[in-house]
Amino acid sequence: MLCPVCAAASLRSYRQELAGVAYARVRERGPQAEDFLCAVCDLPRPAAVWDHCHEHGLIRGPLCGSCNTMEGQGKDFLARKGSVQHLLRCDGCRLRRTLPAHHRLAALRRHLHHEHGVQDCDWPMQGCVTVTETDSGYDCRVRCPGQRQRHPGIQFTAQEVEHILSRVMNEEKD
Repeated sequence: MLCPVCAAASLRSYRQELAGVAYARVRERGPQAEDFLCAVCDLPRPAAVWDHCHEHGLIRGPLCGSCNTMEGQGKDFLARKGSVQHLLRCDGCRLRRTLPAHHRLAALRRHLHHEHGVQDCDWPMQGCVTVTETDSGYDCRVRCPGQRQRHPGIQFTAQEVEHILSRVMNEEKD
């Protein structure tokens, strides 16, 4: 395993060279993800895999094993700086202005954690925010460990959630 200094000196930064390219093509003919730095990590870390959108089959970029696992689980990945921007490197998701399905509730949790949680709370957002999908929309509760009083539940319609997700995607670009 390379230290951050050695990784930065010996591996390439990903500059979206494979934007719009199908994962199947890259898997067959290369280049190797291991020749690049992780596209999400703050510290330079070697990539291990080509992250790709399973819905559209397009490359998003190289990720280290840790970031790839987090992306696949859809929970803590959105807490990482630049994660939404990374997900929108898929042309299909970016053109539709949507996030992959397994990240939509995580994006709503992220928004609620920032808006209604304790400022600078470092607990994982899924530990502080519960979201339950109902027939009429979503029931949400925010409870960070540092809050002394319970925050009242918040209800959103599906349309309100779509608006919040759109804001989350737009905030990431700024």
